[in-house]
Amino acid sequence: MEKVSVLMSVYCKENPTFLKKSIQSLLKQTLVPNEILIIKDGPLTPELDQVLTDFEHKYPKIFNIHALEENHGLAYALAYGVKHAKYEYIARMDSDDIAAPDRIEDQLKQMIKNYYDIYGGQIAEFENSIKEIIAKREVPTDLYTIKEFAHRRNPMNHMTVMFKRSTILEIGNYHQVAGFEDYDLWIRAIQAGCKLGNSEEIYVYVRAGHDMMKRRGGWDYIKANFNARKIFAKEDDFYNAKDFLITTLGITVTSMIPDKLRYFIYYKILRKH
Repeated sequence: MEKVSVLMSVYCKENPTFLKKSIQSLLKQTLVPNEILIIKDGPLTPELDQVLTDFEHKYPKIFNIHALEENHGLAYALAYGVKHAKYEYIARMDSDDIAAPDRIEDQLKQMIKNYYDIYGGQIAEFENSIKEIIAKREVPTDLYTIKEFAHRRNPMNHMTVMFKRSTILEIGNYHQVAGFEDYDLWIRAIQAGCKLGNSEEIYVYVRAGHDMMKRRGGWDYIKANFNARKIFAKEDDFYNAKDFLITTLGITVTSMIPDKLRYFIYYKILRKH
């Protein structure tokens, strides 16, 4: 069986308890990853450092921790991580989410069997416990539908993906596209002829709710979205003016409405239950 690296970025505002639970879900996998590569995106709090130190001391052969002197943002940290990962197959994981027990095993089998370059899955969103799911974000499973979906919305759940290190490096690695670095990566992968897919299974349980909705509102989010869409629009044969106008207008409207109404739209209309 091929070996797997898990890539996770951690910065100072993360919750130590959530980080611990996230890492524990990786260590409880039916196929435990061979490397858990942690990129410390700038100085961390003593509590976060202690969580990482405890795991590193207990599992020295698995944990590989790199510390960046300054906070550079997610795209920079992940690009750094891809370059320094030990193995060809890299699974992404966020520091506050919970991986389904068989995620790594199932994902690796699908990657090898079907020659995928990038392969993800579905997510279930929760606020307090994974037993209390509030919504699901379902993404298409086949390449054709992924390509069509990508014209308007992100076709992959970033925290669920596994990809080939060589492929990501070949297409230029993560770019600095604030808030949309993963979406940008998928579009470039599609344009390069890579094979993408998604499982119908839930791979990751994601912490969501009102805090997430606050981050998706306001002028900063509108500006980040607009800048990202301009970059996407440069791919003339993929992302056209109609796609740009529809998606930009839609996100501008939902970003300006009250948080509670945005929560309703995302979790009662756009998400599955």
